[in-house]
Amino acid sequence: MTRLLPPALPNMTPEQKHLYDVMCATRGGNLGGPMSILIRTPHLAGAADALHNAFRLTGKLNRRAFEMLVLMVAHHYKAAFAWVTHARLALQAGLPAQSIEAIGENRTPAFADEHEKTIHAVVEHLLAQKMLDDALYRRAIEQLGAELLIETVAAVGFYSMVCLLLNSFDVDPPAAAGRN
Repeated sequence: MTRLLPPALPNMTPEQKHLYDVMCATRGGNLGGPMSILIRTPHLAGAADALHNAFRLTGKLNRRAFEMLVLMVAHHYKAAFAWVTHARLALQAGLPAQSIEAIGENRTPAFADEHEKTIHAVVEHLLAQKMLDDALYRRAIEQLGAELLIETVAAVGFYSMVCLLLNSFDVDPPAAAGRN
């Protein structure tokens, strides 16, 4: 059971209410997951929401690769909320069910796309080694370019933070919490 519920709307400070409205506007009117925790610290919530939107709304990673990345991080941290949420989004983005299953079983999915294969290798290496070795760095720069590699590394860091929040505050997965 979730350890820390978001403050009730009538009990929110004006800054929290403003952030709540802003965040719900890009999330279908629902504030769940890590933002339901971060809303208690508006200076962090606003910054996290801006970075989250930079990945979700204006990021250069294609949706399939992005959702694969998030699933890999969620699986690594055993973050049930992120896994359930992003498995659904990954399917909607066109990531095959077999690929999602492979990630959940610590197997490498079959890739037709070289960019996705490289992104998978980068994420896998970052989670295991906390850095990129020279060979993988050169391959990623060649395949993805600097901008996409920076975004990939930053997204792994951001979603690691998200998963740590979800796990530390024991945020229930969407189905358990009665959300879609």
